[in-house]
Amino acid sequence: MKKYEICQQISKSGLIGIIRERTKQAGAQRLDLLIEGGVQTIEVSLCTPDALQLITQYAASNGSLIVGAGTVLDAESARLAIIAGAQFIIAPNFNSEMARLCNRYAVPLFPGVQTVNEIICALEWGCDIVKLFPASSLGPGYIKAVRAPLPQVNCIPVGGVSIHNIQQWFEAGAFAVAMSSELTHIHGMGDENLEMVLEHIQNVVKAVKQAHDA
Repeated sequence: MKKYEICQQISKSGLIGIIRERTKQAGAQRLDLLIEGGVQTIEVSLCTPDALQLITQYAASNGSLIVGAGTVLDAESARLAIIAGAQFIIAPNFNSEMARLCNRYAVPLFPGVQTVNEIICALEWGCDIVKLFPASSLGPGYIKAVRAPLPQVNCIPVGGVSIHNIQQWFEAGAFAVAMSSELTHIHGMGDENLEMVLEHIQNVVKAVKQAHDA
């Protein structure tokens, strides 16, 4: 799948599910739940043990699924993730060497940004989409404010997105939203109740579709 096709599919689905677990087995379990729940784009954080193996396994097992790597801190890690099959790279910050490498292999890079200066820098290095992180410290209004003078900016908020504020983010102009524990776990309800977790994921997918298509 080409770079622009990946970005188009992310925009169409509106949701990136983030896997960040303490073991490979837990990561695979949550991946299966996300897929069953209807999530079409998944980021596997390199904080998860054997994350590259998970990327390879799931990227090859489902042709309609888009699998990327997250928490990528340097160009070396990005290259390993791309070799493993990652179709996009997400970083907590902007790194010019990583941007150069991703451009070389025509793989989308979504760097973490907070300021207008960081956003413009990312655009100049060929990043069509930026990750607002942590979004909880910025709020939905930040996207609307930034897109007034910079309407070409595509923003994905990460950290602070929940089923309760999805609509606010899309109303503000979010390109898509990304969720980790707020999607894959039910806090205070017991993570081992997989039926409840699956139902929660399905409810989030529905909420994203309603807000995204509104």
